[in-house]
Amino acid sequence: MQVKEILESPIWKTHPAVKNNKVHMLDYKTFLHYDPISILGQADLITDMLVKSAK
Repeated sequence: MQVKEILESPIWKTHPAVKNNKVHMLDYKTFLHYDPISILGQADLITDMLVKSAK
C-alpha cells in the first residue's frame, strides 16, 4: 500500500491521533539507519518534534 493511499483511507482519517493532529511523518532516509550513533541522533530529532508539537 502506498503512503498516499493510507493517508486518504477512511480508517486513517478516523484514528484519534490523526483527528488530534498528533501524527508525525518521519523521513525514511533519516530513520533508516540503526547504529548506536544514528539512534541517538534520531532520538534527539524525535524529541524536538514532540516538544514543538506540544507548544
